[in-house]
Amino acid sequence: MEVLKKFGRYQRQAGLTFSLASSGNFSELPKHHPSKHVDKVSDSIVRKVTAEQEVQYYLDAIELLSREEFKYILKNKFIVTDKLSNMRLQYDLQIGETTFFKWYEEALLEFAEAYKNGKILAELGLL
Repeated sequence: MEVLKKFGRYQRQAGLTFSLASSGNFSELPKHHPSKHVDKVSDSIVRKVTAEQEVQYYLDAIELLSREEFKYILKNKFIVTDKLSNMRLQYDLQIGETTFFKWYEEALLEFAEAYKNGKILAELGLL
């Protein structure tokens, strides 16, 4: 899903990293050289705040998923720094390939419904 693939970019812009046991610090201002023009600093701050908001939209949408397994799959495929392979996720969840891909598709659909109140589905004309 294209939207989930953008998470890493927003995460870097926000200056955040995630593991399953960590949470980001949203209070740090971007670092800048004192001689930089004020507009560049304000643009940097706007980009950082926007990225932080996007990161939060992703995390909020994942937390709304109906099953813990769905959350585990999406967090480990898109959110955490050390992403897990499909085979590793199947092993961790103790499920076969068919079940994994069924759950993965269901998780993506639920994410699409939850992300910004269905924005993805609306853009696809499905709402």
